[in-house]
Amino acid sequence: MNRKTTSARKEDPVPRPGVLAVVWKEDRVLLVQRRDPPQPGYWGFPGGRLEWGETILEAARRELREETGVDALPREAFGAVDVHDRDEAGNLRYHYALIAVRLDYREGIPRAGDDALAADWFAPRALPEPLSPGVGELLRRSRELRRPAADQAAMDPAHHPDRDGE
Repeated sequence: MNRKTTSARKEDPVPRPGVLAVVWKEDRVLLVQRRDPPQPGYWGFPGGRLEWGETILEAARRELREETGVDALPREAFGAVDVHDRDEAGNLRYHYALIAVRLDYREGIPRAGDDALAADWFAPRALPEPLSPGVGELLRRSRELRRPAADQAAMDPAHHPDRDGE
């Protein structure tokens, strides 16, 4: 492997856990444009560090509020992505292990807060660029989880209405 693994950080180099808040409102998903490293200027899901004693679901809701002013009800963790931030010499500055959490929109109008430059709702076919790594895959997976229960039951042969308990 040709990647430099030397850490530019002064403390022991360990991955930092964080969360991503994946929220849909009707047919649009909420994205923020990052102001700070890692990936300043890139668009991705609101999120940030997991704080001491905080659950993953609590962290996702808190980060969502801080970065966008939007409130949503956390439902489940459904995926993860690694983010590596390197300095000009190729040394690893940060390694985040980000856990994606699905949340159900409750209220609020997106506004850039905390460490975001911008925040808005986007249709999947009209996403801004550049996108942070992993956004496309997490977006696809989150859409699958949003299917109404009736649609999911219709796809399950064990719940087919013509079978009546067979």
